[in-house]
Amino acid sequence: MSSLLQISQFALVSLALCAGAVSSDSPQAAARRADLPDVYLITIDTLRPDHVQCFGSSLAETPALNSLARDGIRFTQAITPSPITNTSHASILTGRYPGSHGVTDFGVPLKRGVSTWAEILKSNGYRTAAFIGATILDSASLAPGFDRGFDYYDHFDPTLSGSVHWGRLERRGETVVEHATKWMSNHPQGRRFVWVHLYDPHDPYEPPEPFATKYKGHLYDGEIAYADQALGHFLQYLRTTRRYSSSLIVVTGDHGEGLGEHGEDTHGIFLYDSTIHVPVILKLPDDVSAGEAIKAQIRTIDLLPTVLDILQIHTSVMFDGSTLL
Repeated sequence: MSSLLQISQFALVSLALCAGAVSSDSPQAAARRADLPDVYLITIDTLRPDHVQCFGSSLAETPALNSLARDGIRFTQAITPSPITNTSHASILTGRYPGSHGVTDFGVPLKRGVSTWAEILKSNGYRTAAFIGATILDSASLAPGFDRGFDYYDHFDPTLSGSVHWGRLERRGETVVEHATKWMSNHPQGRRFVWVHLYDPHDPYEPPEPFATKYKGHLYDGEIAYADQALGHFLQYLRTTRRYSSSLIVVTGDHGEGLGEHGEDTHGIFLYDSTIHVPVILKLPDDVSAGEAIKAQIRTIDLLPTVLDILQIHTSVMFDGSTLL
């Protein structure tokens, strides 16, 4: 049976009721919402798939991503519509192209009336929270509107511990995960949508030890390995709290990195595969279709419509992306 057919059957059978078949205020709809799984979105900044083990690389050790790939579905040809952090994240969060959501650069606000992942899930009974790794995604400064729909958005406090790199304040991945797991421990009840953003692979490449020594000479991969370690601690928390198996987990890069290809060291100018090809892993509840790989090209704007289709959440919101089911 194909992976996407299994996903479709999961949506129809495991979640039982199609939202369009019952009133949204009916007891049946309330029961369906109570059965919805936790949803976790993990975005790893500046992540090239050809530097991740489960996508065929030997450059960086990524055991956490490998474990998710074993339990989930790898999409080997995923494309982001933008090589800019804010713009690409806005597309992930809204299922829309930059021309639709309006975020074309840092500090440009999300358009009014554009619905977000958090808003839609919150309206369906989810408690929502976001934990970001860099100040450029702080909705109170350089990402206005990104907090739309979140019950809690972990804003940056410049007086707290952090590193300033070229004017950018960032948090280590372990700090982001620590903030996220603390919030989840303090809010153990109900269904949760949690967005975790790990910024570490973004330039400048300065991984902590032992990664700085182990990956001397290719520090970008050291940052990926460190971010993977932070992701591993987050996944272990979900396993320890018995949330992992039943959860829907989406991991994606927001964009890639030039690394000198085509004359571009980092990203933000050109639209070659080096900067717009990203890894995507989708882990379904109960590990449906575990270990599958989809080679057809997809887009990061397809992720939100796909998740809503899996959850059988029907909405009048329009997307530029399409469900993969």
